[in-house]
Amino acid sequence: MTIFLVTYFIAFMAVAFVLRSYMVYRATGINPVVRHAPDSAHMYVGMLFGALILGVSATLLVQAFSDNPQVYLHALPSFHPNQGWLGITLMLIAFFVLALAQIQMGRSWRIGIDAKNETELVTHGLFRISRNPIFLTMQVALLGLFLCLPNLGTLLVLVVAHIAIQFQVRLEEVHLTRLHGEAFEAYCRRTRRWL
Repeated sequence: MTIFLVTYFIAFMAVAFVLRSYMVYRATGINPVVRHAPDSAHMYVGMLFGALILGVSATLLVQAFSDNPQVYLHALPSFHPNQGWLGITLMLIAFFVLALAQIQMGRSWRIGIDAKNETELVTHGLFRISRNPIFLTMQVALLGLFLCLPNLGTLLVLVVAHIAIQFQVRLEEVHLTRLHGEAFEAYCRRTRRWL
């Protein structure tokens, strides 16, 4: 299980952030990783996402290298003996949906909110079902991690991720309303934020 989880999150980070950033930069010449002004809401949400990456990494390192990881991570009771398989299934589904959503986003994909470069409003494919399929898959992947390793560390990561994503989505909605106006508002009326 530990080998799968470590491999999964390395692959997830590579596909979700590194590969997509490279592909967008190569296609547009624009760095898709947006830096925000100090002391802004955008910067603080970005810091929360950085803390989440560190939290997942620390949890997996303790799990992989500690003789008794549950002592450090404070194991929580499982609700079913096969919940780890459910977690793995959710994580694999999330991985493939994430990759598909990023492909469908194309050149509009960013890490952070890019106020300097206009991006196309993406409403096709998975974005017809959910306005935020990428953030949704991130939450599903972290739920899968919690089901595989039910402990206080993975629970904290899951809760903080949910809060950070809720803030980020609302910041993006303000930006997209400014950028696309009525087209984005019409999209919001016909497509739910999540599902």
